[in-house]
Amino acid sequence: MSVRRIGGLLFVLVLVLGVAGVARAEPTLRAAAGDERLIYSWRIEGIKGLILRLVAPGRGEGSLTTILNRDGEFETELHMSAEHRRKGDFWRYGSSVDPVAQRSLRAWSKQKIGDDERVREADLRGEDVIDLASGILLVRRDPPRVPRRMRIWSSGRLYPVVIEPRGESRAEFRGRPARVQIYAITGYRVPGESEWKGGIELYLADDASATPVEMAVLNKGVRARLRLDEEASQFGLPELRRAAAVR
Repeated sequence: MSVRRIGGLLFVLVLVLGVAGVARAEPTLRAAAGDERLIYSWRIEGIKGLILRLVAPGRGEGSLTTILNRDGEFETELHMSAEHRRKGDFWRYGSSVDPVAQRSLRAWSKQKIGDDERVREADLRGEDVIDLASGILLVRRDPPRVPRRMRIWSSGRLYPVVIEPRGESRAEFRGRPARVQIYAITGYRVPGESEWKGGIELYLADDASATPVEMAVLNKGVRARLRLDEEASQFGLPELRRAAAVR
């Protein structure tokens, strides 16, 4: 494979995860008692992933944190870091969500790779829009039975997406076999609009919080699979009655 081809794959990996040499960085959100912080290990999969692992980090750690803020809103953030550290580099997506209306209110993303730092933020009030983090939360709280069309805020732009159930599987969760429901968020073609090249698959346990025991983040043939580290995780989405009390 040519150097140019490998370089192109590395660029895709940076766009998807920001992990080509990305180091461990602390998440923005801090989970308190009654909040949730799920810890994951991740690994690049697929044919392109095999190539990428020859020249870039192919695995690392991640976290998905959901807290209740002082305004009675859920804040959720997906954060990832690679096994090989380079001080100062990081990548994350986050959003605030109205827990009653189940609507995204605000979204942000921040990525720093070497000297390149990208910060984006958007007010999504009044829009039928998700981002990567709020999409995970809203599927967990209101899993669709039939395909649901929305828009996703990604890299500062809006794209049409469909959220749909993908069947059932089995997994080990909390020391026993458990049913896992599979959901996917993918882009689709709309005339005159750009198509989202990303995607995410969620493998949700059959428990009260619909805990993601696995997730897969995809873009242009590059797949990063995240597997839950139960021993390191703090389980349980914040309860609605806490939100009502704060409000």
